[in-house]
Amino acid sequence: MVQHLAQVQPRKLQPPGLVPLQRCGPTSCDGSGPEPADHAVHDGKNLAAPVTDESFTMQRSADEDLAAYIAKDLAAYAAGHASPYAHIRSIFARVDSDIQDNVAADFTQLQNTNQLEEYAATPAGRAMLDLLTEAMLTGHVTSFETLQANRILSAKGRTITPEQQAKETTRIAKLRHRAEDSVTELAVDQQAMKLAHSMSDLIAVQRYDAITKKIQDAPANVEDNIAAHLIELLTTPQLEAAARAAAGRTMLDVCYDAIITGSVTAFERLQGDRILAARISSSGHGGAGEALENPTIFPLATGWGSTATIVAHLQSDGTVMVYYDTKTGARQPRFKQALNTLGRRFGDDKVFTGMILQPDEVVMVQLFDQDGVILPIPAIKLIDFFNQQQVDFIGKVTTITFLGATAGLGGVGGAGILGWADTVAFAISAGSIFVNTYRKDIARTSGGRSFLAAWDMAEGIAGLYGWGRLGVDGLRAVQAKVAPALRRWRAEAPTGLSAAERNTIAQAQQKTEAWLDGVKQAETAEIAKAEAGAAKKAATGEPTRHPADVEPAQSAKAHAPPAGPPKAPEASKVVAGGHSEVHVTGDRIVVCQLCPDLKDAVGEAITHPGVAAEVAEAERVAARGKPAGAAAKAEVAVLEAEKVNAETLRRQNVRYEREFIADPALAQEWSRIRGMKRGPSKAAAVHDLELRAARLKAANDRRVEGVRQQAEQLRAGAMKNAASAHELRELYRDQPKWVLDDLKRLEDQAVETMKKARKKPLERRHRRDPLLSEEIRRKHLLAEDVKWMERDYRMPHEAEVWVNGKAGKRLRSDRFTSGGVKDLDVAEHGFNEANTRSHTEAKALRELGIHPGETMYINGRYAPCRFCLARMQKAVDTFGGTVVYLWPGGPKGGARFFRGSGTATQLRGQGAV
Repeated sequence: MVQHLAQVQPRKLQPPGLVPLQRCGPTSCDGSGPEPADHAVHDGKNLAAPVTDESFTMQRSADEDLAAYIAKDLAAYAAGHASPYAHIRSIFARVDSDIQDNVAADFTQLQNTNQLEEYAATPAGRAMLDLLTEAMLTGHVTSFETLQANRILSAKGRTITPEQQAKETTRIAKLRHRAEDSVTELAVDQQAMKLAHSMSDLIAVQRYDAITKKIQDAPANVEDNIAAHLIELLTTPQLEAAARAAAGRTMLDVCYDAIITGSVTAFERLQGDRILAARISSSGHGGAGEALENPTIFPLATGWGSTATIVAHLQSDGTVMVYYDTKTGARQPRFKQALNTLGRRFGDDKVFTGMILQPDEVVMVQLFDQDGVILPIPAIKLIDFFNQQQVDFIGKVTTITFLGATAGLGGVGGAGILGWADTVAFAISAGSIFVNTYRKDIARTSGGRSFLAAWDMAEGIAGLYGWGRLGVDGLRAVQAKVAPALRRWRAEAPTGLSAAERNTIAQAQQKTEAWLDGVKQAETAEIAKAEAGAAKKAATGEPTRHPADVEPAQSAKAHAPPAGPPKAPEASKVVAGGHSEVHVTGDRIVVCQLCPDLKDAVGEAITHPGVAAEVAEAERVAARGKPAGAAAKAEVAVLEAEKVNAETLRRQNVRYEREFIADPALAQEWSRIRGMKRGPSKAAAVHDLELRAARLKAANDRRVEGVRQQAEQLRAGAMKNAASAHELRELYRDQPKWVLDDLKRLEDQAVETMKKARKKPLERRHRRDPLLSEEIRRKHLLAEDVKWMERDYRMPHEAEVWVNGKAGKRLRSDRFTSGGVKDLDVAEHGFNEANTRSHTEAKALRELGIHPGETMYINGRYAPCRFCLARMQKAVDTFGGTVVYLWPGGPKGGARFFRGSGTATQLRGQGAV
């Protein structure tokens, strides 16, 4: 991207009106239609990006294309980093001022509301959002830019006061009216804004009935303006407070009905979605489990040949009435399955005469104009669908927002969710992005289409309610919906797929498996939170009520010592001395139920005195008493399989090195587990991770073998025609580096085998694939290009390091070379951390160490980077001693770091580094 910025000289944007207009095609220029595939990775189903109601847009200029390119690059960076703020601000500062507003608006459009809310939750994130807002609201401001500024303001709704909300809202509204309105419309909007401000005072005293009456009494041509401006003025907590009161819910429903009736602008739809978010956050109807187990699905389509259109309106009692207006269109065969869910619930006649729904009840809509995607929505949003059909009956229903992304009810991302590991959020987010990006490839098979239907409902429900609000039951319902569909999809044997499609499907299945593992870990975290809350209430004497199914089959609670007389659990046996042996999650982990500090035996001998001998003796006695036969042998085999894996953590790390590289979430989870205290919980976590890695290993083995066999066939064909050689090159280019490295390893093994068999050198040379080696080198060079593009990239260099004692005697020394970042390090620590760990200073501190009274001298070649400054200061603050760093051009005698020295801060302040 830096090269792109250097090569393209932006030119001044032309003012509006001087650029020819053109009608937008299926992929609309203004964002109201589906985005291309390369945008999908940033926004799931492509339904989360806001939309506009404009029919015509200006033809894109070179400036706009450049801005879109930079914005996509920044969005990709933000998607892969938990804290992207500093990087985005640094890149933004280098962008030409003429296109900063375009970059800011395009970048904001690519972020769904969950992501924006995560940014707004931290000071650094809010600073970045403020930078984007100022860029969009400075100079010539377009309607699109005010919409994105409104989205940012809505995302900050929990972190600002009502006064700040009103001030920012008024500023954005003035710019929006100037960009959108004619003279007459401007007068109407200004009057509506004044009325909305007066009504906002009634919100503070909860006079919801009065506001409802004012909206209902307003003229039909301005009620939507007043309602939209009122919602715009309210913070998220104010909307949620209204949704918790009966009168407040009525007010919100009336506002929503006014906003989405008639011609609806993008700004109005954004405010409508804020109402839906508040309603769902306080919903008392049903739940995630009910919505997934017994879905109510409304099929929708607006084509001339097979029309499934509805009529929906809000009734005086606050309920929503919906019915299909044509039996001929709705009874088309492709709608039958969805329509049956309505018939079973309401009766076939009610489907065409009137179905009554609560406004916040969750139902599903299946959009046949958008490849049959299924979305969960509050029932009141059916009025929006009806309105869109009325406004443009011939067109397709495209102005749909995926509520889970726009409502901002607790998505997962870099910030994660309280009590959940970051790796859980990463696995869920990564799985969602991948599956939603490659929907077309997945839908190539029958099993894939069935999987997508289940996936849409489960992921949509999670997004609608918010991952953090699903609870144990909701998380289990999500798993129960997706897991069977995934098994059926994996079991099918599809035909007619290309190599690239097969690889994509294999990756999607693998990502979904990791997604399910992430949801399972989230369930465990929610159980732990529930148990902690119950324990706290019990300690304070408060009455507690535990859900009957809050504890999974293999809960860590099973490891707690019994409160009453010792009783051996079902999967344990009592041994000599009254101790007991417990099997936990498949590993034979020995715990003594009579001891307060439960000891485990993961990777080492049993530490409790006497228990090991007692268990061994009990096993020998049990073995002598077992009857011979197949059943006894099977039982012994099971016990053998359950024995503790005695490998050290490092050996296991190497064992699954490829899996950790293929799925960084595993490596990050392994890093977290290594920091846990030894005990049954750690043992269970180790075993669960091993099972995940083993499953992934089996899948990776199958993938590598499939690629190897396909490559063998193409190599044979390449001897006869060039097309096979080109196809072989494309096959290698489609593979990630770890697959190529595995193929190279297999190739080297084959050559070594031929050497031992005394095969001729020419035969061995023919065994090697030059295209494979070429692609590995190409990927390596690409990785190096990324490093060169970093501003502070340095050539690999050496540093001489020695450590002296108090008397000045040299105690130890070594030479360290920078670089050597391995894929495993990147998977475990992330690219930035792995890169800084490869610096000479970090290696010296890690491998030689520093102790009180010692002085470490590092003779380097460059000024230390800010990361190494921090590492050296932290090392002496933690362990004592002194570090002296010397480099050409540095201070005389070097930079000295000692406890509390603040040398790192001084050097940065002086600009010495």
